[in-house]
Amino acid sequence: MLTNVEMFDALYALMTNDIRSEALLGASVGKDAHACPASAGASLAREAILRAPNTQQMPVLWFEIPLLGEARFDLHMAYSHWALRDLKNEEIDLRSPYGELFRWYAHEEPGGNGLALAFDISRGRLNDPAVHVNINGSPLRDIKRFFDIAAGEDAYGLYREFSDSLPAGWEIWYTGVHPGRLGAHLRVDCFIDRKTAARYEENYSLLVDDLCACGFYTAGSLLQDCVRSILESPFGLELQFDLMRDGSVGSTIGVSAAFPFGSATHARELFEEGGDGAAYMRTLEDMGLADDRWRCVLPATFSKVIPQGEGHLALYCVPTFVKLRMRDGDPFDAKLYVQTGAAEL
Repeated sequence: MLTNVEMFDALYALMTNDIRSEALLGASVGKDAHACPASAGASLAREAILRAPNTQQMPVLWFEIPLLGEARFDLHMAYSHWALRDLKNEEIDLRSPYGELFRWYAHEEPGGNGLALAFDISRGRLNDPAVHVNINGSPLRDIKRFFDIAAGEDAYGLYREFSDSLPAGWEIWYTGVHPGRLGAHLRVDCFIDRKTAARYEENYSLLVDDLCACGFYTAGSLLQDCVRSILESPFGLELQFDLMRDGSVGSTIGVSAAFPFGSATHARELFEEGGDGAAYMRTLEDMGLADDRWRCVLPATFSKVIPQGEGHLALYCVPTFVKLRMRDGDPFDAKLYVQTGAAEL
């Protein structure tokens, strides 16, 4: 049975098996599907995976790729309840609070859609990760316990107050915090349903009103342009907020275009010439929020089955969403998120 690191090596080699991957990931081109290319990002990613639980079911990985500036990536790892449930307590040997969070999620009744670690490896070192729980419309029985462990006893009250203020048609998609940072803010991502998004497309002032109702007051013209470009596409709209420890909502907002999750073939069609994904990315280029590196996502999009020992290894890699962030109304960053996974057959 392959370890999670060995499956990552196979995934990463396929992702970088094209010269264009250097512009996307800052990586060398791989020659062996089971040998990780020599790049700083890959080495730190391997180290991050070694720090995390080695479950029989590999965690879902997200590569967080900037659309401007130096080519690099950060790494997110999402573990399912079912994968963690099969581990013994002594196998979850992460130091506090991470170990306690994994043990909590392993024993939580099925709910949510994964407990995730987010490593900022693009900084060239491996610091303590942020942690978030993916809810995705599947409520957790005891989400208060998540906040008590990860962020302290006052955090759940902040989360509850914010969630109670959300307008109709908004649903919390994920929430998290950085336990290693004293007094770190909470992060909450909300998915806007189609009916509500259609209302905003007809009248943007309705979105401004709803933002103010939940405590966000810096909705400038750039935010309007970014939201409009998503509303005019077939993609889902997500909004991400920072909840500060004083109870206020921070001045940074994330605006995401969520692509429909499907086969690698469908994902490639989105980003080929004439596809809806390509059209949206060209809009970001025209706005000065991205360069042309997004075109390199095509050779890194795949669904393959390769020989492995006496069996086979199934691997996939697909783009899932783009997130733009603004701070005090000005652009902060833009990133493409690529989801990958592997399983032995």
